[in-house]
Parts: sequence; structure tokens; C-alpha cells
Amino acid sequence: MLVDRPTIAAVEHALAESARHYARVKAAVDPDGGASFIDVAGGAVVDGGRDSGPNLGRAWGMGIDTVIDDAALDQIEQFDAALQRPSRIVLSPFVSDDCLQRVVGRGYRIERYEAVLAAPVDVAVSAASDSPLTIEPIDKASLEQFWSVYESIVGDLALTNESIQRLNAPFFVSPCQAFMGHEGDRAVAAAAVTVSASVGHLLAAVVKIEARGRGFQRALIAARAAWSKAHGASLVMATCAPGSASFLNLQRAGMRLIATSPVLLR
Repeated sequence: MLVDRPTIAAVEHALAESARHYARVKAAVDPDGGASFIDVAGGAVVDGGRDSGPNLGRAWGMGIDTVIDDAALDQIEQFDAALQRPSRIVLSPFVSDDCLQRVVGRGYRIERYEAVLAAPVDVAVSAASDSPLTIEPIDKASLEQFWSVYESIVGDLALTNESIQRLNAPFFVSPCQAFMGHEGDRAVAAAAVTVSASVGHLLAAVVKIEARGRGFQRALIAARAAWSKAHGASLVMATCAPGSASFLNLQRAGMRLIATSPVLLR
């Protein structure tokens, strides 16, 4: 599938806006938690505040429509220095060689690469496989179960009741939704989605080890794509490690690689 520059630009802008959304909501419900963002070079530098991992502590969507110059890099580094954290940025595939050299010249190194995959929303909706998984949107009363399943799969997040409440907040401010997947009466999967600028961003998908290899990830993709379509999205996208199990599941659901973006750290 040939993907044009406007499609990739739309995805990059949606990623930045999704991160802004998270920071806005976290700041509103947890004013002392440190969530904040600044707009830089057409994108955003975001800090998700306490209880947030490194994916919500970096710069997103920069260099699409504007140049990442020294002044922009100064803004990023000053923002991060005030938080006493390293600077981490994700470069658009369209940044110029001059920009890349400027970033490298300031001491940034490639930490890893992220694959960006996307598909028209109807393609992803059609990915639903025949499986015994029942997928339902989660209401506020059930989010503790979401995080319990998530923690049981990805490892000990050391979640307390207070941290769960803070993590819950972004899932209840439109347009974001969390989902649970049950096999019979057992919760075996969880996932979330947010919609920004007509793009559905699929995130936080996990399936318990004993339930893998049975098409549950494709079912989660299809359910979230359908929700995205109902909330105005024409495209869905996701990021993951190139060649990972998530990458293969997204491809099986009809999503195609549209960019491989370097994540740089200083």
C-alpha cells in the first residue's frame, strides 16, 4: 500500500494530540502530579506526570510542517531539564538531513526505532476473527479490573488505589475508551483507544499468556477500530517495536507499515 505524506502527517499530528489530551486530563484530576506539555516545532513535548512511563515523557510529532531548529531543541531541553529527566524525541520520517545532523550534533543517540502502522478504519474493523472473546467497553466502576489484568501481563506496576484513580482519568474524557476481553467469566485481555484529528490511536493492548495465539489481538483491533469509526475516525494507527508480536498482529489485521521513526535520547 502506497501511503502519501499527508497520511503520515495526519498520524504524527494525532499522536501529538493524543499525548496532549492525556497530559491535560491528568493535570486536571491530579494538579500536583506534574503532567504538562508545551508545543514545539509543530508537535508537543509531554510529561505525563506521576504514574506515567517513558512513552508519556517525550516529544511527539515534530518537524512535519516546520523546521526543528536550535531554538526548538533549546525549548525541549529546558523543559526536560526542569523535570530532571533526559530528553527523548521522536523524529518525523520527513525531517531534513540538516535537522538530523543538528540533533546528532547536540549529543542525541538512537535509543530504538518505532514502527508506525495504519489502515483505513473499515479495513481494521473487518479484521475481527471468530473467537470466544467477548469484548466490551469498560465503565468507570470496572477500570480497576482493567489495570489488574494489565499489571498481571506486563509486570508489577506497583499500583495503589490513588495511582489507579489517576490512571483512570484519561479513559473517561472523550474521545478515549478502555476495553476488556473475557473468555467465559475470565478476564484475559485489555486494550484502549483514543481518537484525535480523525485518527484512532490503538494502544495498551495486552493478552494473558495462556490466551495468546487464538486471534484475540485481532478481535481487540477490530473492536477498537469500530469504536474509532463511531467517533469520527477514518484511519486507525498504532506504534510498536519493528518485527515484534504486536507488529505481526497489526499486519494480520490489515494494517501496513507507513514509517519507522527513530526515538532519540540525550
